[in-house]
Amino acid sequence: MHLQDLNTPAALVDTTRMQRNITRMQQRMNSLGVAFRPHVKTTKCVAITQAQIEAGARGITVSTLKEAEQFFAAGIKDILYAVGMAPPKLKQAAALIAQGCALKIIADSATSASAIVDYTRQHGVPFEV
Repeated sequence: MHLQDLNTPAALVDTTRMQRNITRMQQRMNSLGVAFRPHVKTTKCVAITQAQIEAGARGITVSTLKEAEQFFAAGIKDILYAVGMAPPKLKQAAALIAQGCALKIIADSATSASAIVDYTRQHGVPFEV
């Protein structure tokens, strides 16, 4: 295959360089005592994310519950949903937890925190906030 034969847009990844960057970033986080949790919104690629996990990342960070579902389906369990939890999304988050996902959520307001507590009391879901 030649470069001009590629259907565009296309992402071309130098996997040797990518792995070197993943390793270097993980080593830096380790030296700082940081439990690294890369955000997957940039790559949205299971293979790259799995390489980060294999290099020592603690888990991943997502911006949508759909991303959480997709990466959980690919075998990644430790997921931080890095958006303030909207009460209408609690059922979707609870479904992930029920399937074995170690989903962490964020409460960015008293209203959100109250909704999480109410949902937990009503449904017995052990949210990690």
